[in-house]
Amino acid sequence: MNLQYSPVFECPPEISSHCQWIYYFTHFELLAMVFEVPSFLLVIYATIKSPFHYNLTFIGLFMLLGYYVFLVGRFITCLYEIGALRISDENEANEIYPISLVISSLLQFFYMGCACGISLAVAFERFFATYFVDTYETRKRKWISLLVCSEFTVACGLSAIIMLFDFLPISAMAFLGVFISCASFFFYLVLFIMNKRRLQTIQQERVDDMYTLSVRFQLSENLRVMTLLRNVVIFSGVNNLVMAIMLSLYMSKSFKESYPVTCLYLHFAFNFCVILYSFIMLIIMVFSVKQYRVYFFSLRFVRVVLYPLVGRCFQNEFMTPPVQQLTIRDETDCYFSSLSLQWDEKFDKFNRS
Repeated sequence: MNLQYSPVFECPPEISSHCQWIYYFTHFELLAMVFEVPSFLLVIYATIKSPFHYNLTFIGLFMLLGYYVFLVGRFITCLYEIGALRISDENEANEIYPISLVISSLLQFFYMGCACGISLAVAFERFFATYFVDTYETRKRKWISLLVCSEFTVACGLSAIIMLFDFLPISAMAFLGVFISCASFFFYLVLFIMNKRRLQTIQQERVDDMYTLSVRFQLSENLRVMTLLRNVVIFSGVNNLVMAIMLSLYMSKSFKESYPVTCLYLHFAFNFCVILYSFIMLIIMVFSVKQYRVYFFSLRFVRVVLYPLVGRCFQNEFMTPPVQQLTIRDETDCYFSSLSLQWDEKFDKFNRS
């Protein structure tokens, strides 16, 4: 059984000094988790307030909430690692582990599947946004988000069971996740190019379509959203590659026997990288597109949290008065209604002439 568990309260004498350092680091990790809960809530808040389609918002929230699954599992595991909760020597020798430790490891493996699949999930959603571009913004089509989330829940659950009970090598599963991230990036790139080319074709008036204005608006929104998601997908892929290497090394029994000290530090580095994930994801989400950045900085809650950190770098954005009446979705609807009205006026003038 592969457990995400590396005890540091009792170590062989030859590596006791290193275990002491990891022991302190683990306490720091526990403290970081306490601050991580409200920090990641800011990411969720930014996602809810974002001008994304219902399906993209739902999928994003579903994947982001999976991070709290990891925090619960990792918090319990840390208590075992520092000795706050203990396994009897007899049970550990017979590989009989508490159900709480087994479940916590399962939760962590489940989140690893979510981290690898989030880029593919948003790529699938953008595929449907491209396919139904004419009416995607006007219809929720909730079945898309339900389909994607249910399939990924089953896939992440199966991958967690496979990794926990060692049905397949950890290294094979880790690099399968990297392959999925890379494949989703190229799939996403193809969708981006398709949307961009179609928008250029419409702008050059090569298509005689009375709904050209509507399609142009939807394609522009697609490209703006995909600019943000492109950065998320790239970061997710690079992050998954680095963490797959670390996971494969410290979970390898032969490597652990040959380099026990290195495995201790790799184990801590892996989990700490997951902790940093939310902070970096927040930066990517807010700073990728200027329109979204201006809007997020106009929200009072975000201004209070981020101004002490990045206020000097983005003074122009922070000078924007707080939004009090319309959400960005309402502003988008108003803008689209204005464009539609202009189109109707031009169409009427054309008929009269």
